Amino acid sequence: MSEQRLVLDVAVSPGHQMSSKHALPGLAAVLERCASTPHSPSCKPRMVRGDCGFGNEATLALVESHGIDYLFRLRQTANVKKLIARCFFKDGWVNAGCGYEAFEANPAATVFSAERPDSTLKLSGWSKSRRVVILRRRVADKAGALLVQDDSGQLTFLDDALHAPHAMKLYEYVVLVTSLGREGYELCSIAQLYRDRADCENSFDELKNQWGWTGFTSQEMKRSSLMARNNALIYNWWSLFMRAAHPGERLEAITSRPLMLTAVGRKTEHAGQSHLLITCMHLAKARAIEMLSNVHALLQRLKTTTAQLLPSQRWAVIADEIVRQILALKPKPIAVPAAAFSG
Repeated sequence: MSEQRLVLDVAVSPGHQMSSKHALPGLAAVLERCASTPHSPSCKPRMVRGDCGFGNEATLALVESHGIDYLFRLRQTANVKKLIARCFFKDGWVNAGCGYEAFEANPAATVFSAERPDSTLKLSGWSKSRRVVILRRRVADKAGALLVQDDSGQLTFLDDALHAPHAMKLYEYVVLVTSLGREGYELCSIAQLYRDRADCENSFDELKNQWGWTGFTSQEMKRSSLMARNNALIYNWWSLFMRAAHPGERLEAITSRPLMLTAVGRKTEHAGQSHLLITCMHLAKARAIEMLSNVHALLQRLKTTTAQLLPSQRWAVIADEIVRQILALKPKPIAVPAAAFSG
């Protein structure tokens, strides 16, 4: 569902309520609503993902109470940094894709203690130990951007030091906490699941910069909420329309709107039939005509099954068919063995 780029609900809060703790009541309401529906097993979320603002006991306990898996990033607190330091030189780092290496400290352990420092992590304030996965990636070279000083006092550019015989290894780290089982969710799968979360955030960027989902200055919450929901509704309509026109790829509004809206339409009626003539004036009109033909073919295919339905029911059938097309074009997952690294 996260890859469909659809807004399921909108909650507008005051400008000073920006931290993640203010989102917990909304998350709890969504989970409660999913659990109370007549078909709750089919509506229940498979997993909840979030950045470091949600990797705290309150959120973890809330999601665990509903029996839903989670994947959150942890803040790099003192205890998290100590865990990174203990695991840096250990064997068992595996390729996690996109330049990342992944490590799970003693995956067979279930309790974190001072006597067993390589076990799963239990931070202060947590009610229990949880599975923790560490990701690291070499920092890209920054030629001439930074000077380093060795023990002799000699200054060296960072890019020269990285290519020296005894090169410095600079890493950036991501520490994840998850309830996903080790069977079926290897380290490379965990890393990819979290990277996929970044694609969901592109929706917020598009809504803010291309759909006007920003700049609400009214102090009336109802007015701001109404405008935010209107934007989200139109965004959903356009997203479904474009995925019907081009199911194989998600096109952002900055390119799709000029392509599909640079046209003139004329509706004519004759002998009880309505005809819509669209004249495209875009330079890439051949592509636009092909995409509009895909939408026409979809509607014609569903015409016989939706003729007797209510308008709201027709929307549901059309949306289900569009999502079905998208899922049918998704590549099937291929199991790739992870290559081991020595730390």
